[in-house]
Amino acid sequence: RAAQKQLTLAATPLLGSETHFICDSCAKWFIRSETIQIILLLLPYPLYLYVIIPLFAKDGVFANFLIETLLVVISVAAFTSAFDLFRAVRNGETPLAEARDRVAVGQRRAFLGKKFSYYTRIGASHLQD
Repeated sequence: RAAQKQLTLAATPLLGSETHFICDSCAKWFIRSETIQIILLLLPYPLYLYVIIPLFAKDGVFANFLIETLLVVISVAAFTSAFDLFRAVRNGETPLAEARDRVAVGQRRAFLGKKFSYYTRIGASHLQD
């Protein structure tokens, strides 16, 4: 019985929901900026690997393991972000529904405070403080 009490979480009710309207152009801007950010995160590693290293390889510059590791981690983060954006656009009621939620949470977070966790319609909790 003691283990059961410790392993089961107490049901905490949601404190409420917020109504905040976001226009389609703001939601599209959010998706566009996320896409640009993903592209900018993906570009450095191929540029380093196929442009910078061949330019300086004849001068005796060798590849730095730490730089390549950092660039690979950034590229993996970009792939993860791209998958998250793809999932958000595909799983909402409309393609812009999740983007609207994320923009609204971002705008209202300063007013609502940092002691709460914020959830979007599809249950994404990555927007918490």
